Amino acid sequence: MSIEALACGTLVVASNTAGSMEVQSFFPHDMTLYDGRNPNALCTAVRSAMVRGALRTGSETARTIKARFRPSNCVAAHHEIYEQTLRESFDSRSNWS
Repeated sequence: MSIEALACGTLVVASNTAGSMEVQSFFPHDMTLYDGRNPNALCTAVRSAMVRGALRTGSETARTIKARFRPSNCVAAHHEIYEQTLRESFDSRSNWS
């Protein structure tokens, strides 16, 4: 949901899960992460985002999302991963003989 929010121009505050950390690696200025185990950290992260003043994401964020996260690009990337996994699986099975 972070990508969708960013695509709409909304800054994101999210807990520091693996998925959020990966998304933030693409958009470090538009996402604030906090320790999800600490409620006070959420308050601090929201305040920090508000103090920065920019309540909308930059135009570069929109361009990156359109280029990198377009559904057709995501489908193609997943398809390649599945094909590679199948190739490796068949290769390893042929070595069992």
